[in-house]
Amino acid sequence: MFVYFPDNYGWSNLVMASLNTGGQISELDNALASLRAIEDKTSPDANGKAFEAFQALGDRMEALGDRALSLGFKESAGRKLLKAASYLLVAEMFINAKDDRKIPTYKKGIAAFRKGVEALGEDVEFVEVPFEGTTLPALFVKGRGDGPLPTVVHYDGFDWNKELMYLLERQDLAERGVSMLLIDTPGVGGARRLRDLSLRHDTEGSAAAAFDYLAARDDVDLDRVGLLGISMGGYYVPRAAAFEKRYACVAAWGGLYDFGAVLAHEEEQGTESMPDQAFHGGWVMGEQDPEKLRAKYDKLTLEGVLDKITCPLLVVHGKDDVQIPQWHAERTVEEATNAPVAYLRLFGKDEGGSGHVHIDNMKVGSDYMFDWLSAVLKSTDPAAEAKRLADIKY
Repeated sequence: MFVYFPDNYGWSNLVMASLNTGGQISELDNALASLRAIEDKTSPDANGKAFEAFQALGDRMEALGDRALSLGFKESAGRKLLKAASYLLVAEMFINAKDDRKIPTYKKGIAAFRKGVEALGEDVEFVEVPFEGTTLPALFVKGRGDGPLPTVVHYDGFDWNKELMYLLERQDLAERGVSMLLIDTPGVGGARRLRDLSLRHDTEGSAAAAFDYLAARDDVDLDRVGLLGISMGGYYVPRAAAFEKRYACVAAWGGLYDFGAVLAHEEEQGTESMPDQAFHGGWVMGEQDPEKLRAKYDKLTLEGVLDKITCPLLVVHGKDDVQIPQWHAERTVEEATNAPVAYLRLFGKDEGGSGHVHIDNMKVGSDYMFDWLSAVLKSTDPAAEAKRLADIKY
């Protein structure tokens, strides 16, 4: 991937997150170039400086967007506001939950996002999914076409959120005639920041809640609902599909078989994706005691689970993923012995997308998965269609 900070993978990873969700390289370089000289980029002070640089970019872009909106230039305003959302939501990742600026910055980012999509008139519904006495914040993006449509429930990763996922994907799946429900599940995005819901290993609960929400709509074909999850979602969605049988297919955007093994690998290689990842992980899990936290991490494994998947399974993975070794993707597919089709699609440097969840070129992976999901969900025989796509090596 493009390594803007050669001495800090986590910071470079967040620069790539911004570039993939609307950030502009010259704006980022102007704001971040001076940070390269910081020797210790792991300190709270250094992370604070990176936060301030991204926040300033977001604030400036939001002011420009608001000014354009006041003059009636909705298209220009919308684009600027969505860029502001990207910068602000990435800024928030540089500081941990002990910092009083974290949640206000997150709220400002999602407010800029909402202003942006409304200014552009993009077909996005801001919805709430009932879940265990509270709700999970979500976005519903309606597919093109009439009548009840196939739909994909989209899980975030460990540290992204539904707004960033939308900024990456926009209307790509909708243009294929498939609706999408992007959902912040426990531990992620607004579910953690606004609902105080910690990450759980039993992701079938949120998957059931999402399906029940879709069942209350009249524009969803309930026989054609799939699951998609990115990064940590490579654990979330295979687990969910194993126990929540109403889903017609499942796609993992990056294989993740054992989260404890991933953390150990990242620590050994120095490829942690988040600043202050140790504290951030405990906050996401709702547990800072080391022994209790380890017990929670130990539950985040697909061992003994994958043979319960009975729908088509796709796993895509980058050959040069420095965060999650390839064996996670391989074991996910190998152990899904009762899935009618379980297929691993690897991406290398020759075609782009060889990094973690294709962070070096995320559209390569999303295009492939969206083609697969739309074809399988629209087919009268999903298993046969999934087999055909695997056989042609597309």
